[in-house]
Amino acid sequence: LADPGDTGYAVQRAVTELGAGAIGEVATWQQARAEAQGDNRLLGQVLGLFGLGALVAAGFAVHGAITTRIRGHLRDISVLKAIGFTPGQVVRVFLIQHLGYALLGAVAAAALTEALGGSVPGRLGDAVDVWQGLPGHTAALFVVPVGAVLFIGATTGLAAWRAGRV
Repeated sequence: LADPGDTGYAVQRAVTELGAGAIGEVATWQQARAEAQGDNRLLGQVLGLFGLGALVAAGFAVHGAITTRIRGHLRDISVLKAIGFTPGQVVRVFLIQHLGYALLGAVAAAALTEALGGSVPGRLGDAVDVWQGLPGHTAALFVVPVGAVLFIGATTGLAAWRAGRV
């Protein structure tokens, strides 16, 4: 089987030895891999679609929470504008405040995941241990929190812009 040219002959011999009735189908490893990847690809697309839906829902939730918080501060916004703050300055105040919270939360989550993730009991802890051994672990540890902060910043932007227009 070391020579790819001889594998066809080895398969024919195996079929002859086992009998034609015992063999349902003969396939190459490339065909088997393609079939297996086809199932995984569909599963990956379904999971990706649900993940995208969850991301959109999270965006609406963050936007709604920040909008509610800004509505709770209408009196503060009116005081800021009365003392001379421009709409742009009000937007920057809310953006800086919420991006600071997002940055603090993302750094804390990444640090806790790195420090204590493997000690979580069960499969989740085992998965974190395996993940920490992978080559892309360090990059993912920085990219995911940065993406979360940017996502929160984007959803905060619209709510903060509305606060500037109050």
